[in-house]
Amino acid sequence: EKLLRVYERAVTNLEASRLLEPNNVDAMHNYAISLAKKARLLSHDLPQREELFQRCYNVYAKALSSNSKNRPLIVAWGNTLFRHARLNLDRSHPKMFLLLVRSAEKHALALEILRDDSSLQSLGSVLLLARKIRETFSGSSR
Repeated sequence: EKLLRVYERAVTNLEASRLLEPNNVDAMHNYAISLAKKARLLSHDLPQREELFQRCYNVYAKALSSNSKNRPLIVAWGNTLFRHARLNLDRSHPKMFLLLVRSAEKHALALEILRDDSSLQSLGSVLLLARKIRETFSGSSR
């Protein structure tokens, strides 16, 4: 509860900073992170959680529209998609899988910009979870 109030205040403050500097990519990045963290805390209100994640993804898209090679932003978006998918493990299989596909795309793009162990590990984590989900829903394992 207390942590949720902290993120509510952060989101409000970062929304205000975006009004002052609408093209500030760092402010958009921080805003998107705050939206995602607040969303992850809303386990009791799924519609609001999903709306916050969608707002977050819209902010990432706007921030990347001004610099499509901003690797930290791409990685953060990929991580947010991955965490969002993990929150849905007990829910809709197609939605989880779509989130994981989008996450894998972001991490692959980050790898194209800079090949490093961190991005490779992130992509591997996404693919492992996707395999686990596929096996769980298909009832098979290898």
